[in-house]
Amino acid sequence: MSEKVYSRNEEDWYDLCETMDALEEDYEKGDIVEIQEGESKAFKHDEFIDADRIIEIVQDAAYDEIGEWQQDYLEDLANNKEKMIALNKLLLDFITSNAEAPRCFKVVNVKEIKVTVGE
Repeated sequence: MSEKVYSRNEEDWYDLCETMDALEEDYEKGDIVEIQEGESKAFKHDEFIDADRIIEIVQDAAYDEIGEWQQDYLEDLANNKEKMIALNKLLLDFITSNAEAPRCFKVVNVKEIKVTVGE
């Protein structure tokens, strides 16, 4: 679920009341000011879980330890689409069951709007 959020600088996002209160400190009542409006979207674990990257990290670690002798290490797994999907699901299920998602949000669908200070 997303909520509308507002910003004066596209970095700090607040609800409309907080944004309008801040505008009243810097502008006169009746001034028309352009701000940004967006939708907050919570982060989810699946945005960060990538079995391909995990396999690559393991392969790189093996290369650092073994050198070129490991060149085929985990390639059979990395090239098997069904197994990689299963690994991704396993990782996602485990992390979802054992850790909270990030408590912050990203802002999407940003657009410029005009507001009247004091209204």
